Amino acid sequence: TDCSRTVLLGLRSSFKPDLECTPAELVYGTTLRLPLEFFDERDGCDLPKSEFASRLSSFMETLRFPMRRVQQPVKSHIDHELSSCTHVFIKCGANKGPLHPHYDGPFKVLDKSPKFFTLAMRGRPNTVSIDRIKVAHLPMFPSNLTPISSAYCDENLNESISTEQPLSNTFDSENPYIPAPVEEPLQQEIPNELVRYTRG
Repeated sequence: TDCSRTVLLGLRSSFKPDLECTPAELVYGTTLRLPLEFFDERDGCDLPKSEFASRLSSFMETLRFPMRRVQQPVKSHIDHELSSCTHVFIKCGANKGPLHPHYDGPFKVLDKSPKFFTLAMRGRPNTVSIDRIKVAHLPMFPSNLTPISSAYCDENLNESISTEQPLSNTFDSENPYIPAPVEEPLQQEIPNELVRYTRG
């Protein structure tokens, strides 16, 4: 870092034959004032090769590189319920929008392996990695329940409809749970004079 400024100054002041100028002239419009060390010609290393090699080896021995940290393998999290589940969801790979579900399924598990599951997807088996699946918690129904036939449901429905009685919208004030008898609307007689007036 101490010599970086000097190196950059030399690069900016170097003459470009194709441009016939220096990079500094293109930026500032004039040449830069350079120190004398840039033009002082010196010979190479005056040391003998044997002494230079011994100095280089001794300098390299003084360097201490940092010890490499031993990286322990990170264990990935695997849901323990995957070993006993019957259905799973599959994570969608492509981003299809914010309202699109992130998982697809559920799909039935046909076979299980330590790294992948075989699922029944759209009528055929398909192999999916365990990194893309999630346990599907489906509702469990008791096995001792027997299904009700449709004929029995239709028969009970017809009986309930025939036994129902129409209820009025008015209720008794003394007992609100007993509907009050429906009263017939009063018929008002219109005077003959008013009838004649409207007809005339």
